[in-house]
Amino acid sequence: MLSSGYEGFPGFELSCSTETNQTLLHFTLSINFTVQRIDYNSQLIYLGSPDGCLPRQLRHLDLSTTPFKIASSSYTSFSFLNCSKVIIGSPPISCLGPTVYAYSSGASLYDVDLVSCKKMYALPWSNNDEYGNIFLLSWSNPRCSRCYKANGECCLLKKQASHKPEVECSGDAHRILSLKKVLIPGVTLGAISIVALLIALYHAYRFDRQEKEYRLKMEEFLDDYKALKPTRFSYADIKRITNQFNDELGRGAHGTVFKGKLSSEIQVAVKVLDNNVITTKGNEQDFVNEVGAMGNEQHSSLGWKKLQEIAIGIAKGIEYLHQGCHQRILHFDIKPHNILLDQDFNPKISDFGLAKLCAKDQSAISMTAARGTIGYIAPEVFSRNFGSVSYKADVYSFGMLLLEIVGGRKNVDVTSADGVNQIYFPEWIYSLFSESGEDVEEEEKEYGKIRKKLAIVGLWCIQWNPVDRPPMKLVVQMLEGEGDNLTPPPNPVSSNIGGVARMGKPRPLQELEIIPETE
Repeated sequence: MLSSGYEGFPGFELSCSTETNQTLLHFTLSINFTVQRIDYNSQLIYLGSPDGCLPRQLRHLDLSTTPFKIASSSYTSFSFLNCSKVIIGSPPISCLGPTVYAYSSGASLYDVDLVSCKKMYALPWSNNDEYGNIFLLSWSNPRCSRCYKANGECCLLKKQASHKPEVECSGDAHRILSLKKVLIPGVTLGAISIVALLIALYHAYRFDRQEKEYRLKMEEFLDDYKALKPTRFSYADIKRITNQFNDELGRGAHGTVFKGKLSSEIQVAVKVLDNNVITTKGNEQDFVNEVGAMGNEQHSSLGWKKLQEIAIGIAKGIEYLHQGCHQRILHFDIKPHNILLDQDFNPKISDFGLAKLCAKDQSAISMTAARGTIGYIAPEVFSRNFGSVSYKADVYSFGMLLLEIVGGRKNVDVTSADGVNQIYFPEWIYSLFSESGEDVEEEEKEYGKIRKKLAIVGLWCIQWNPVDRPPMKLVVQMLEGEGDNLTPPPNPVSSNIGGVARMGKPRPLQELEIIPETE
């Protein structure tokens, strides 16, 4: 019995069947369900069908005007089919008819003959033992689970002037919950404040200690190298020297390198440490050692004539591997790391760990898997879509090496998240021929011609189709010539820069057909 101050919840009215002595929940005059169980803590009600045929009742169920919703995630959409003949291997829903079948939306129907069937309707249902004859509904309002868990009674207050329904938890549970409403937020807020204060104090102490250690190491470093007369610069001076860190040259192991000027004649490179250098043990000392080693070095950059001589030497070395031996040697890993220079800057090709031998008259070779270094591997080594693998793979790798010499940068940004640079490297080289109406920007015309020649030869060497790449003998002739008659090849990339015509850019290598193992 409810006290005078309370009333029942709308939509939750239950009745008792005098015929079957069952508790019923009515939705409409003709649609009602038997109440099997009510879980007040979880706010769930378990329903069954008075006649034992739950799908028949569910067909006409409309929850839009009720406080309930379907509760169990075990229910899926079932399509009910009325067939003109018996489906072998599928049990019928006997309470609906001898030839009525139900199939879930995710069921495989390849082996089921449904030609004689027509769809009746679709319902949320489950044909397993747990949920097949029981239907679960839940309610979110009123929220009484906490009250019931505290062994109280959740009651709806009679409508007041505001006409807003209010719920009250009666009995001792009301006092317990009221106390919890005050204590729990207060205790939680106090605990969070204490933890936040401790964390702030710890970080302040740690930062202060690291700052002192860092300054001490810098003082020790300056004292160790005082013979070289190192100069101190303030952060404001560094910003002025680097023009507000505007010209980024690249990234190293410990930070980013920016171009700067001490004066109109003296150019410098300024490295700014990453935050993790100081916080990671060992990185800071590595950086100090790096600065000390670089401070003792005295060298000048290689000029374009010397770079051309090195490129010609490498090309002759690859040509010798292809034509100078009894059998042709394919290196498959031509890259800067595998080119050694002696004291006179004469290049030597090293690391033949991926090399293969083949006859000079052999136009193609078989591959078990792709080999080489990303950024220097010819497309056909990954996929036969670009043609057969041959000595032209080394020509492609040499072309990428030439372009790296011209651009003064790596052709793959290995520090990025996906291992691919934001600007396709050969496309960036092509832009040098279209910017500001000049082929290549150089202060000295002679050196500009060398750079342009190296770029054109490199672009010829990296054509997607191996047939379009020149052999190394012709590459040597092109490099040793004046280069006045050299013309840039078609651009193999898809985008348009400066109006230069482009060919289609290939699909990503991971989407291409991989060469099967045939060796």
